[in-house]
Amino acid sequence: MDFAGSAAFPLTGGLLCAAALVGALDAFAPRVSGATGLPLITVHLLAGAAARAVGWLTPPALAVLAPLHTAALGVISIAAGAELEPSAVRQSGRVIGHLAVANCASALAFVFCCSYVFIGPSASIGLAAGDRLAAASLLSSVVAIARSPSSAIALVAELRADGPFTQTLLGVTMVTDLLAVVLFAICAEAAQEALAPLRDGEEAGRAPLALACGVAVRMLVQVALSVALGLAGAAACLGCLRLPRSSAGWRLARTCALLGLGGAAFWAEPAARRVWLGGAEAAGGSLPWVEPMLACMVAGVAGRNADALRAAAKSPRGERERRAGGGRGAQLAALIDGAMPRVLLFFFTTTGGSMELGVLRRAWPAA
Repeated sequence: MDFAGSAAFPLTGGLLCAAALVGALDAFAPRVSGATGLPLITVHLLAGAAARAVGWLTPPALAVLAPLHTAALGVISIAAGAELEPSAVRQSGRVIGHLAVANCASALAFVFCCSYVFIGPSASIGLAAGDRLAAASLLSSVVAIARSPSSAIALVAELRADGPFTQTLLGVTMVTDLLAVVLFAICAEAAQEALAPLRDGEEAGRAPLALACGVAVRMLVQVALSVALGLAGAAACLGCLRLPRSSAGWRLARTCALLGLGGAAFWAEPAARRVWLGGAEAAGGSLPWVEPMLACMVAGVAGRNADALRAAAKSPRGERERRAGGGRGAQLAALIDGAMPRVLLFFFTTTGGSMELGVLRRAWPAA
């Protein structure tokens, strides 16, 4: 049933139903999880999908909630970075590197082959055999590499896991995201080069060296911009701690500020493109972009370990705070931990409500 044009549940009713659903899940989802043995995130996803199926979560309401959904993803990514401890990562750095490379290589090869075999016969996708099919398969395999930290951090928060395996898992997630950025830049450039129409008198393809140099420069600029945005986000996150915490209202304001910063990481690049880079985009220029989840994870790492970084810089204040265990990094971790249960609830409930089962049915061979 198409709810987009339904008058039974207008926008206001959809938002009220969404609020009621989130409130009910906040109260009863832990009991359902304990009784069924399902993880909390599974309960939230199923509840969101069921609410969408019966029409409680309508597309207009989900569209209005989309910015908050994006902000929640930003906070989850910040939390994933904040869980990383540099000392633990250094101890298992070789394992993290091997797992990340093996994960990327296996996913790239397997998904490319499956996509090339199964996407071709799927008439609903509209890709014929040839360069278009190869390019689509290549990009599909790169997308399959990316590992969103949302599920990992949800399980870490639910199980209160904080051991060597957890550190290794989160380290692999962060390194894999970085490799996905690099590989997507390479594959997108190769696909664009293969599918670009030729002008009169133009030779087919650029020289391999020029193509490689262009990809390398874009990749380095993209990673640098993402890290710079993450460091700025870390400073802003630590700035949230300056807000008072003497009452429930101020604690809510600190959480809202954290949500705003998480969303800003995703909104920064589109805004910059519209304001400053629109001319180059309209001219067909190929511009580097910011990877917002990588930026958020960098913000979490830098913010959580701000005391250790200050102590390493021989700052007396940072050394005192690190020894006392009550520095700004610890305060940021406490702020994130307090916000995570309801952030995860909202994110996975709206994720379940946004799932398009009809699309999955049409493209089931590729899926």
